Amino acid sequence: MKMQVEGIVTAVTLEGAFVDVGSGIPGFIHISQLAPQPVRRVSDVLKPGDRVTAWVWQVNRKKGLLSLTLIRPASYGWGQLRPGREFIGRITRVEPEGVFVDIDAPVEGFIPASRIRKEGRVDPNGLFHPGDEIRVWVVEASRRERRLVLDPYPLLGRVRVRRAR
Repeated sequence: MKMQVEGIVTAVTLEGAFVDVGSGIPGFIHISQLAPQPVRRVSDVLKPGDRVTAWVWQVNRKKGLLSLTLIRPASYGWGQLRPGREFIGRITRVEPEGVFVDIDAPVEGFIPASRIRKEGRVDPNGLFHPGDEIRVWVVEASRRERRLVLDPYPLLGRVRVRRAR
């Protein structure tokens, strides 16, 4: 749903935390929704009385409960990741196989080393650094495979010339 709410933690359990968001309907944050990385104990992250900013994940009318998440939803959904679309992202990792880029999508994007060419070099090390901002274009987005392939060059008008032997 992506609706942002503010609330106060009222109780912490082994499974998650209850939050009063002022709507009259209690909110619940499951332990899996406390952070992008796994959390061992809810009490390591939240305590009663903590003020939280959360997003509505689901509304369960039968139980009269709002399912909440502390994980900020991606700005761009799978439907917006069309081939040829341009994004500005931030490099998160550089590997010999390619470059990982955060464009605030459901998954990190990946620029394969084969798409990186500069003066005959294909190795991305030395050309890119974590934290750098980069303009990229979507090559392929697969929700089922949770894969996002990017290119640092515009896809339209890109001409590759192969020399005859």
